[in-house]
Amino acid sequence: MIKIINNKGNELLLIINDIIDISKIEAGDIKIFPAEIQINSFLREIFDSLNEEKNLMNKENIQLRLNISNEYNPVLHSDPARLRQIIYNLFTNALKFTNEGYVEIGYEFLDNKRIKFYVTDTGVGIPEDKQDIVFDRFRQVDESISPQHGGTGLGLAISKNLVELLGGEISLQSHPKHGSTFWFTLPVIKKVKEKKTIETDDKKKRKAETDIIDLSGHSILIAEDDASNYLFIESFLRRAKARIIWAKDGIQALETMKEDQDIHIVLMDLRMPKMNGIEATREIRKIRKSVPIIALTAYAFANDRQKALNAGCNAYLSKPVKLDELSDVIIRLLNEK
Repeated sequence: MIKIINNKGNELLLIINDIIDISKIEAGDIKIFPAEIQINSFLREIFDSLNEEKNLMNKENIQLRLNISNEYNPVLHSDPARLRQIIYNLFTNALKFTNEGYVEIGYEFLDNKRIKFYVTDTGVGIPEDKQDIVFDRFRQVDESISPQHGGTGLGLAISKNLVELLGGEISLQSHPKHGSTFWFTLPVIKKVKEKKTIETDDKKKRKAETDIIDLSGHSILIAEDDASNYLFIESFLRRAKARIIWAKDGIQALETMKEDQDIHIVLMDLRMPKMNGIEATREIRKIRKSVPIIALTAYAFANDRQKALNAGCNAYLSKPVKLDELSDVIIRLLNEK
């Protein structure tokens, strides 16, 4: 029963986020925060998370494929959060209507200035006379399928608007009972030759053994209201020999920073009771201007990152936090300090 409640809660959250996004799009209130994106590593990360998503949707029998260049690692100047949202929407839509076969994510170069991302499936397909409506909001090819497959009919409408905001265009090719391909193009900055390295099993083992950073003598404050999230990060930092302090809300984090002058770095959750991470960061900056603060959040709103940086955070990471990424950021900030 708990699993059912959790799944339905997540479905409701997705619907609410879709409605918020389409409302912002119609009001012209969607902001783009561009950054350089290395596409190969970006898609590999998405691919791993989508494999988990596939299992949550009870589609373990569907094969998920990733098609990226082995020769080039293209770089885009775009909004990574919005690009991830577009690919996720196209993927979940493809998976929803595929009962056997595969779903493939990949890209290809159209010329030296454009890259074409695509999601192709072996699903039910879309009749030609219905293909014009799939990008309309609250529309589905067959309105009777909504109870079976779920959804609001907003995902593709949101994706189309986001692609256009990023300077691209989106389209599809489909045949009933033979699957569909949704694709969109974006301008590419450059095609960088992919560097290939060959690691022996011994090298991989030695690398894994040295992946835990040494934080001996460093004190780290973790501001996090969710116990499971705290335990995940704490278990890693304990192995790194750091001294850990836990604050369960923004007020506790602020009080701890006032009382303990030996804290070297702060991991700040943005969504907490009593005082959120943005407010807590602003207050901490009044008394501790130089201590590094890393913002952590499970929310994917495009303006969260900018709010955190404006409040005084030195870096921004999305949950679930990848430990190697957290290690790199901690080392960089401590060295800068």
